[in-house]
Amino acid sequence: MDEGDARAWWSGVMTGLYRYRDESFSREVPVYEERWREGESVLFCRKEEGGGGRPVVFVPSLINGSAIGDLLPERSFMRSVEGGGFSSFLMDWGCSLLEREGMGLEDYSARLLRVCGMLREAYGESPLLVGHCLGSVLSLGAGLRDEGGEVGGIVLLSLPWDLTSMGGMRDFMVSRGILRHATIRDGFLCRHAVLSLERFRRFGEGAGEDLEMRSFVAVQDWLSEGYDLSERLSDEVRGMCGHVFGFGDLYGAVRGEGVVRERLACPCTLVLARDDEVTPPSQSLGVLERMGDVQVVTLPTGHLGMVMGRYREETVNLVRSTDARSRC
Repeated sequence: MDEGDARAWWSGVMTGLYRYRDESFSREVPVYEERWREGESVLFCRKEEGGGGRPVVFVPSLINGSAIGDLLPERSFMRSVEGGGFSSFLMDWGCSLLEREGMGLEDYSARLLRVCGMLREAYGESPLLVGHCLGSVLSLGAGLRDEGGEVGGIVLLSLPWDLTSMGGMRDFMVSRGILRHATIRDGFLCRHAVLSLERFRRFGEGAGEDLEMRSFVAVQDWLSEGYDLSERLSDEVRGMCGHVFGFGDLYGAVRGEGVVRERLACPCTLVLARDDEVTPPSQSLGVLERMGDVQVVTLPTGHLGMVMGRYREETVNLVRSTDARSRC
């Protein structure tokens, strides 16, 4: 790239940044019904609930909000799940740092298992859990606690979770103190600075109220609205980072008096995203040794593409296959 091209590229980047700053589009928040609450954690379903079949719970991270499961009508994982004949539910963990101070990963996993028990009683069959990012660790923890068949199956998206591959984030991750959302977010942006800026440049070239424009704005807004982890949760997350994972590392992260097994009893599908920078596929393969009945699938997408990108329908197909395996 010569000097003229570089100036033109930077001009395009700035156009995109200014456009995002001034963009009037605002995501319309879906209307939900509250089906369960414990502390600040709430289980939601959409009022225009579709499907009516087996319950499927989308389990998000503790760092970014639950909205990623239903970000836009045209790219809603919950709507796609309903279109597959299931009843879809969205787990929202809440944002209170005060409540988080008293809870660890095993506490959130136990809370998720209680959600499964409630849904099993209400629907007459055990729900399927779809865990994304750190939510996949919590889903695994619920499965390890399950001694009564309350978890029907698990789909793990982006498991395990490790930020130490992010260059300059390594020193921060191994130090003590609170893991703040803003630091993690900015770490991703800095590690892939050119790619991040290129996305803004392309956004600046776009026109009108098209789906790609709305998706870009919605995702950027979602990325900016995350939550800090407590010191306890931060230390537990650090315990999962820094090396190629094995099942024992995840077992240790969610261990506690409630863990009754070292092997999942329900069928599990581990979905790897080929272009996932948060959870590279090479790390995820280390968890397979003691996972039990696990199917491994790789999709040609990134960290969010499995949930709100064009490959979300493929993810729903994997939910269907996990459902079928649980009935055999």
